[in-house]
Parts: sequence; structure tokens; C-alpha cells
Amino acid sequence: PALWLVEQWRRPIDGSAGALAALAALGLAVRAARSGPDPSPGADARLAWGLVALAALSRLIGRVLAVNHLGGAALCLDVMAISLGLGLHRRPVPASPLGLAALFAMSLPLEYWVQRAAGHPMRLAAAAAAEALLSPFVSDLTRRGAMLSRPGVEIAVELPCSGSQGLTLLLTLALFLGVTRRGVLPLVVVAAVGALSTNALRVALFVLRPDWLAEPAHGLVGLATLALGAAPALWLARRLPPLSPAPPRVEPPWACPPALAGACSVAALLITLAPQRPVDLSVASPGASLPASLGARHGVPRPLSPEETSYLERFGGHVEKRLYDGDGDRPSLVLLLRTTAPLRHLHEPSVCLRAAGNTVEYLGVRHDLSPTVTWRATSPEGAVYRVQASFFSERGEWASSGAEAAWRWLAAPGTSWAMLQRITPWALCEDDPTPCLSLERELAQALDLPPPPHNSSQTIDLPQPLASNP
Repeated sequence: PALWLVEQWRRPIDGSAGALAALAALGLAVRAARSGPDPSPGADARLAWGLVALAALSRLIGRVLAVNHLGGAALCLDVMAISLGLGLHRRPVPASPLGLAALFAMSLPLEYWVQRAAGHPMRLAAAAAAEALLSPFVSDLTRRGAMLSRPGVEIAVELPCSGSQGLTLLLTLALFLGVTRRGVLPLVVVAAVGALSTNALRVALFVLRPDWLAEPAHGLVGLATLALGAAPALWLARRLPPLSPAPPRVEPPWACPPALAGACSVAALLITLAPQRPVDLSVASPGASLPASLGARHGVPRPLSPEETSYLERFGGHVEKRLYDGDGDRPSLVLLLRTTAPLRHLHEPSVCLRAAGNTVEYLGVRHDLSPTVTWRATSPEGAVYRVQASFFSERGEWASSGAEAAWRWLAAPGTSWAMLQRITPWALCEDDPTPCLSLERELAQALDLPPPPHNSSQTIDLPQPLASNP
């Protein structure tokens, strides 16, 4: 799990800097340890070993279910166990073991988890909150789901603007401040309220001034609202009393005998070698395949990579790729994925693109032909591509992200969902969008895609917040 976490830091799937949260937790732990000796060493050894056993059980479950995130989350139990074992809460300058574990949790890909688990309802909540802020002042404002409309402009509150980024940033700040203070729970609540409310304010400002979506105004608005959301937590932290050292405890020393140490090593080896039995496997789902040709474009099947083949053999799902020519030396790659287990299979292409070493920029969602999310990807060699993805179900539903598709799937488990991904050279449709629009229309007809939920003459989609990367 530690190696998995380091890989998340090296190639983050959500753009966050999780290593900084881990370094902050380590710095506070070292500060407490260097402040003086533990007056009652070994007092919490049994509790610490209990946490180690719980972490081992979590890793075993994660291994058997083939869920790396579950084993990675168990690292937080390790941090708390080590903090208890070192008696950091009894040192002259104490640090809360629970607070250190919570701060370390922010080094995990938490923003990605929040988006997957609650991104869709957070989008709806952000749009509703922005509507409530603006309604007394803007009479011609209407809301349709996560879409806010005024005459001549529509703004879609998409996944990056759900508030998950500001929420993780301000929670990290609150936990950092609360490790050495009493009352960390009120700090967390105040930070969460500040993050979500100021995100709604940011969305409302963009509805009033769509021209602020362009840089540098977009980044400045993000920084200003983030600072405003952090102010209540900073104010409260200055008024909370510092954490007092826990009183010494007189307990008989409890050592770790060699037999127990050996048993731990054997358990670690068995957990690593435990057979995987994932339960979220995809069954075969019917549906149209990518056509051999699209108009004048001839499609050439592309083989799956060894990693993709191995993944499909383990977890099911159907994937096919075709390279369509017809645009000179600039062909388009189309990928179609069908699955009945979207929690396992349906993630944004940006996850795989970043893992392959590409630099990825989120550009927003287009709502004309179909809800289509777009990224600009730059390969390690410098080639630039337009990456577009659409998510739809066999029931005719559309989603603007894999997280929304997974959320809708939870309401109807067993429904087959699909992702249609298109990768084209960036310059192909910059001057003349006709080739890309023609490709999409022909794909929609060949695959018998469901009609889009609505048509919009003009949409403005909020780009990814830049507050963490000003």
C-alpha cells in the first residue's frame, strides 16, 4: 500500500499534492517526539497493536476484493498506531494520534474518492446554492439540474466545480491546525461549511460575470473565494486552547515477543499472496460494436495493450478500439467500453492519460450533440491531442462524467453503461470543427446512441478550479 500511495503522489489522478499532507503529518509527529520523553512508555501498546491488526484485516479485504484504495486507506490506522506507540499525545508538546491519522488521510487521493462517491449530488447542491444566492437579485435565472441559465448563456456546474477541491484543501488546513489543539471537530465542520458555501459563491459570480471564466480572472476568483472560506477556520483555530499532554498512565510494560513478531511477518506474507476474488465483475452486455467504416473513413482495429487485456480478463467488460482515417495523416482513435460494473471500469480518460505520463487539462463539458467532456492531453513527446468522452446507458441515460454514471448506476444496479472515447490530433478541428462534428454524428448513428437530454445553443462550462495551482 505504501508503494501504491507513492505512485499516487508521483502521478496524481486529481491534481492534488498529497505528499505535502503526509510531510505535514510527519513534521508535527517529529516536533512532538523531539519535545521530550514519553512519561509512560508502552501505556497504549495494546491499543496500538489492535489498530495494527485492524489495518491487517483491512488490507486482507482489499487484497481479496482487488481494491487498492482500501488497503491504502489502512495506512491511516498505521499512522495512528505508531503515534500511540510513541506516546505523542503525552509528550510536552503533544500531538493527537487521531488528528495525525486524519491529516495523513488527506495525502490519499481523497478528492478523487469524493468526486466518485458524491460528485454528482455535490454538483446539484452547488448549482442549487448558487441559485439561492442569486434569486433575490437575478429575476431571469433558471436552473435545470446542474445547469444555470440566463438569457444568452448557460453555465453547467460540472464535476471539477462540485466543490471537492476546495473541500479537501480546507479540510487539510483544518486538520493541520487541529492536531495540536482541542476541538478539532468544530474546526472540521467550519472548514467544510466554508468550502462548500464559498464554492457556491464562486459559481454565482461566474453566472453574473461569465467573462471571468477566462484567466487570470478565473484563478483570482478561485483564490479569493478559497481565502474567504478559510478565514472562519483560521479565526476559530486561534481561539481554541492548545492540546495538553495526556496524564501519565501506570501500566505494566507490554513487550512484543519474538513469536508475535514472527506471526506478524507471516501474516503480512499471507496477505500479500492471498488470492483475489473481486465481486464487482462485469457480465456480458449486448450493444452495437464500432463500425468497420464511418462514411468515407475506414476503421482499422487496434489491439488492446497487455495491461488492458489482463484487466478485462480479471474484471470483465468489453473494450474495442478502431483507428479511423479520412483526414489525411491525422487519423482519429475511437474506443468503446461497455460494462455492468461502472464502479470498476468507468473512470475519466484523464486517469489513464496521467498514468501514462501525459499532461492533461480539463476543458469542460459540451451539451450540444451529447454531454461530452473534453480534455487537452500533451504526450511526453510533445504531441497534443483532443480527448473527448461520452457516457450513456442502455436505458437511454446520459452522464457528464464517470462519477455521475456510477451514481446513476447505484439507482439501477445491473444496468449496462458505456463510454465512447475519441482521441484526435489537437489541430484537426481547431480551424474547422466540421471533421470532428461529422465523426460524432456518424458514430451516434452507427451505434444507435440515445438522443441527448436537451440541446443548448450556447453553453459555458466552468474549467477546473486553479486555486491550488495559482
